[in-house]
Amino acid sequence: MTRKFLMILAFCAVMAPVGSARALCVLCSCSASTPGLAFGPYDPTSNSPRDSNATVSINCTGVAALLGTIDIALSPGGSNSIPNRRLIQGADRLTYNIYSDSNYTTLWGDGSGGTTGVSLPFNGLLTYAATVTAYGRIPAHQYVRAGAYTDTVTITVTY
Repeated sequence: MTRKFLMILAFCAVMAPVGSARALCVLCSCSASTPGLAFGPYDPTSNSPRDSNATVSINCTGVAALLGTIDIALSPGGSNSIPNRRLIQGADRLTYNIYSDSNYTTLWGDGSGGTTGVSLPFNGLLTYAATVTAYGRIPAHQYVRAGAYTDTVTITVTY
C-alpha cells in the first residue's frame, strides 16, 4: 500500500523505494510528519553552502503478517526534477536539494534521475515508529532577491 503526505516547507525547504521486500501489513495505517526544513537567512556572498536538517517521523499501526521494509520517497517539488530542486519566490529561483546522508552525497528522491529513497526495517508489531533525518543544502553564491523562498515536497510511504 502506498500513502502520500503533502508537506509545505517553510523558507528553504525539505524521501524512493529501495530494493528489499515490502512489509505485508493487514489493516495498517501509516503517517509521516516533519516540521520541514528551515534554512534561515541565506547570504549569497558566503563561500559556504547553507545547510539544514529535519526529522521525518513515520508512525504505523496495524497487524503485520510479514516482516519487510517501509520505503520513503520524496517528490521533486515544484521544479519537477529532483536533481534540480528549486525554492521559489515569485519569479525568482534558489537552487537547493535534500539528501539522505550527512555528507550531502545521496539525493533523496523517488528512484529516478540518480536518486534513491530511504528504506526502514519493519518490526512486525502492532505499532511502528521510526525517524529519519533529511539533510538540506543550498549551494553558495546564488544571487537572488531577499525574501522567503518555499517549495512543496510530497513524502510517499510504501509498505
